[in-house]
Amino acid sequence: MCAWTDDELDDEEEAQEIAHDERRWKLADTNADGMLDKEEYSSFVHPEEAEHMKESLIQVCCSVIFKVV
Repeated sequence: MCAWTDDELDDEEEAQEIAHDERRWKLADTNADGMLDKEEYSSFVHPEEAEHMKESLIQVCCSVIFKVV
């Protein structure tokens, strides 16, 4: 994740970051209960270590390269 202060984000960037985190949360929440257990949380925090989280990593890379979310 990126490190920033609130002053460094405009409203659009903040909305994009929130949308990305929400998508990543849903991917990590494999039982779809709206909460993350220990294993799901690990996938959320370290998506590079979970096979089912590859989509999230691809989205991040594309958003950085192409400036889209």
